[in-house]
Amino acid sequence: MNKFVTMILLVFSVIMNGQETKKILFIGNSLTYFNDMTQTFEAIANSKLDATEVTRHSPGGRWFEDHVNDEFVYEKFREKIWDFVVLQPGGSEAYGVSVPIAQTLTHAKRLKDSILKYSPCAKILYYEISNGVWGSNPDDIQAYNDSMDLVRSNFEYLADSTE
Repeated sequence: MNKFVTMILLVFSVIMNGQETKKILFIGNSLTYFNDMTQTFEAIANSKLDATEVTRHSPGGRWFEDHVNDEFVYEKFREKIWDFVVLQPGGSEAYGVSVPIAQTLTHAKRLKDSILKYSPCAKILYYEISNGVWGSNPDDIQAYNDSMDLVRSNFEYLADSTE
């Protein structure tokens, strides 16, 4: 019995001591910044014994187009070897209406290439934003569902096109 307890403690010690902290970078705008989303994500992961360290760059009103022209974003890419980078486009980019989805894809590919230059094993994810519901009548709900279908479709296109 004593050997069994010792073995369990040894295995647990190896798992806990050998566990590397996952480094996650969020690049976005106010939708990433507000509601303590990144801090909540980090707290939930750590509470599940999944050692996680989250860093965020999310100035308000930013789009991928802004991020590809922001030297501070590239400094963040160089700062660490990231395990995951979560990219959140601006609202108009997500809907693909005022900014064509092909243009957003061009910017997403540029960000991806830069991320992988410094963190070649990083997994790149997209943070799917939601549209607000502006009422409770059937037309409002249908408009919301239609906009979210468009957002989901555009995010799937981005994810598939950038692998």
